[in-house]
Amino acid sequence: MRPTRLDAMEQKYRHWQLTAQDATSYRAKFTLVAEILKSDISSCEVRRAARHVVRALEAVIDLPIASADVLRVHEITLEH
Repeated sequence: MRPTRLDAMEQKYRHWQLTAQDATSYRAKFTLVAEILKSDISSCEVRRAARHVVRALEAVIDLPIASADVLRVHEITLEH
């Protein structure tokens, strides 16, 4: 039996869930949400949430070392 588009979606969503569990750094989280934004199988709601995370992280993601104060502000933002 050939995998259906629904099977592919379920596999991709499961992959994202597992990746999210292992994403302990801001860079790993940013990489994951960037992948979600580029995916054509993401729902509008998932893309909206991913855009929110990208906006929260883009100010610090390219800094070599962000200060604890900067990271703390973004951590609070991500929790809401």
